[in-house]
Amino acid sequence: MIIREKKTFIFQSFVSVHHQYVVDHLDTEIQLQNLQLLFVKIMFTFIGRDGTD
Repeated sequence: MIIREKKTFIFQSFVSVHHQYVVDHLDTEIQLQNLQLLFVKIMFTFIGRDGTD
């Protein structure tokens, strides 16, 4: 029982810390996602061009 409670506590601590990080860096996260989407679009564009050529 004690081990389970300890794991639960660690998990809750991790979640709360992660949640706080996400809240603090939400704008950065969104910007990173937009950059990743842009990169994916560029990659698909190049793949598409190679396919049509």
